[in-house]
Amino acid sequence: SWGFLCVGSACGSCRGIEFVQAWATDGVDVPRCWRLPRFLRGIVPSFMLLVFTTFPEAGLARETAALLLQEGLAACVTLLPAGESHYIWEGRLEVASEVPVIIKTTEEAYDQLEVRLRALHPYRVPELVAVPVSRGSAPYLEWVRQACRR
Repeated sequence: SWGFLCVGSACGSCRGIEFVQAWATDGVDVPRCWRLPRFLRGIVPSFMLLVFTTFPEAGLARETAALLLQEGLAACVTLLPAGESHYIWEGRLEVASEVPVIIKTTEEAYDQLEVRLRALHPYRVPELVAVPVSRGSAPYLEWVRQACRR
């Protein structure tokens, strides 16, 4: 199968909006670019995901981050300062202090990441929202791909 990603001027002749570089997901690079039809620009699927979740406290978020990284399910896990979440749960208004977490991973690793997060997470229904990355620095995106293949 193939993954697609806009990598800017990878071929040296594009400006990052008209071309994508493709590679086989088995790691074999294909050194060529294709011109995208105008209607596809900006909606090319990417292999990288940003996964958003929250934890009730920073210590548990740190422990979970370490496990995800050690198991090759994430390339990077960013813990943000605690914030106040307001939501309806089982018919009641709730307010809780939560630590927002952003996990950088790949489509390929996501299913295992979700299973692992559900097993480690203290919430019965944890927030797990994955957002595809449409553009980014080619070296960084390649690092994410490699880090999640261990």
